[in-house]
Amino acid sequence: MGDWAPAGLLDSHHAERHPVAAAVLDINRVQMHLMSLEPGPRAVRRLVSKLIDIDDVNRYLLENIIAIGVRYDLGEGHELLGRRLSYVEL
Repeated sequence: MGDWAPAGLLDSHHAERHPVAAAVLDINRVQMHLMSLEPGPRAVRRLVSKLIDIDDVNRYLLENIIAIGVRYDLGEGHELLGRRLSYVEL
């Protein structure tokens, strides 16, 4: 990694990214099941289509589906510390 990266940088990669990758796989599995034409998944789709009108549910689903809800534990500090930021003036 050259002289600019700390020695343990790659060591932290698995611990930081593996849980995120597992969550992405889980949400993809859920989406695949929801595409089924079986009665169970169809009923869940109808329920989710109603629940999505609730702001907190909508936000939760968006954060998880597009992974903007990922937060890396960087210790104490501002609530945005360790989160992906979009259009935030620094």
